[in-house]
Amino acid sequence: MLEVEVEVGFPRRRYGGRVHRDTQRLRVVGLLNRETGEYHLYVTNVPAEKLAAEDIRVVYSLRRQVELFFKELKLELIPFRGRSAASVVKPLHGGISSRS
Repeated sequence: MLEVEVEVGFPRRRYGGRVHRDTQRLRVVGLLNRETGEYHLYVTNVPAEKLAAEDIRVVYSLRRQVELFFKELKLELIPFRGRSAASVVKPLHGGISSRS
């Protein structure tokens, strides 16, 4: 396992003709995938006191599943033509129920 804190500098949007810079402290965690032998790097702003390094893998995996679900849902709703709240909620409920 690798765990380090880094400080990253980045430009902010232009304001008053000037580009302002900012910095943020981030935590980089590298965890070994025992099945593949590969390391996975995770970058987060959540401090170690709130989230253990091993738990990051689980949280990011769940986050990725949620992102993929919404991407799939978005693709299914592109031809959506309903205007009422019920016409939106029913397909959402059906999509969620089918994954349980």
